[in-house]
Amino acid sequence: MRTRPLMTLRLSTAPTQDVGASPHGTRVTFPIIGGSFEGERFRGKVLPGGDDWTVKRSDGIMLAVGAGEIRADGPVHVIDELL
Repeated sequence: MRTRPLMTLRLSTAPTQDVGASPHGTRVTFPIIGGSFEGERFRGKVLPGGDDWTVKRSDGIMLAVGAGEIRADGPVHVIDELL
């Protein structure tokens, strides 16, 4: 199987929001306020309103889950959850 990158994603975020300690680590969010993406076959913009949630564990590992909405140039509208 041959793979290739789908796109480069650039996010603009608001200041981080420290949610605080949890049983799994320290939680921080990065509200997404916009951005852009570009790939070999499509490009477009990141719509405001998404969020990137992170947990920094005590062993130094950072876990991240993000969700947002992107709009490709043209009639396509995509809602995506980034894991």
